[in-house]
Amino acid sequence: MKNLSLLLAALLVLAACEKVEAPLQLEYPSLYRGVRFENTTSVRLFTQSGEITDAGLINRFSERFGENFLYPNSLSTQPAQADSIRLLTATDAQIKEGNSFKNHILIINGRNLSFVPLDTARAQGGSEYEFNLHNAIGVRKPAYQKRNQVPGPGGFITVYDLVVEKFATATPEQLDFLVINYVLSRGGGLNRSVRKVSFNNQFDMDAHKLLQTGDTLAVQEFKLSCQKD
Repeated sequence: MKNLSLLLAALLVLAACEKVEAPLQLEYPSLYRGVRFENTTSVRLFTQSGEITDAGLINRFSERFGENFLYPNSLSTQPAQADSIRLLTATDAQIKEGNSFKNHILIINGRNLSFVPLDTARAQGGSEYEFNLHNAIGVRKPAYQKRNQVPGPGGFITVYDLVVEKFATATPEQLDFLVINYVLSRGGGLNRSVRKVSFNNQFDMDAHKLLQTGDTLAVQEFKLSCQKD
């Protein structure tokens, strides 16, 4: 019993010594606009065999398939179209998509913000393999996804209904969104297909294990910074 009391006392002392992070003080309503877009990693290249580190091969692939999308020599620029985020309350937010603002549920966990859309989005095009690879590339997975068959030209086509959260780290004056740009090249010659995707997430390197013969995947990570008006 004495030893247990000493252990409990030690745990209490350790807990008392831990630094408690002050809660994030955000203002409502507030508006944040995109001010800077910059890479946080270099371009990384993968095949079914693993990562390619030859700088010449990486540069040639980026120039051929990733022009104005992958940046081996780094990038820091102002977004071409200012991204805008409205924090309305501690639980409600709006994110500008195109010419309109879409409503989201706002979830705050320390300095981490999650924006959950109220509506599902429908994705189509690409194979089931490409869809699964896309999900694997990001550390954070869709909050909801359902595969459906719907009528299309020449028969039924596969679509995916998704709820995809957006994520940011925050200070009262700035929101930072991590962004992945990736290029997937499949096959070669006249049979080559190239797919370019940019989305809010953090790269999961295990995704390269899903690559098939003849596939090449280039990935680069960025940060979009939005400052408070």
